[in-house]
Amino acid sequence: MYKAEFTNPPDDRAPAIERANQLLRSVMPEHIANALLNDGYVEVQGKQFKYVLSLRARTVIPNYRSLCIEFVTISTWHPNTNLDRLVMEYLLIKGNEELYLRTCF
Repeated sequence: MYKAEFTNPPDDRAPAIERANQLLRSVMPEHIANALLNDGYVEVQGKQFKYVLSLRARTVIPNYRSLCIEFVTISTWHPNTNLDRLVMEYLLIKGNEELYLRTCF
């Protein structure tokens, strides 16, 4: 089972967007976090499917009939909550993809 390594936990005194970025970077490998923050999206390989996580759109499973899924309805109008959603989805995809898929559909 995948276990996230929190190498650099967010500083409670930092602005919210900075803490959200720190959390994302502490959970995801550097190349995934950089692609997501620089390009706005990244492909993540699970055990069964490949997922496209995006800052501006719902998560897509391209090789599963191009379904758009959203694990939980989280307000995405604010960038901080969107980064939290992406961290949550990444951890679920890597940690328990079967549960993630059952919950999404």
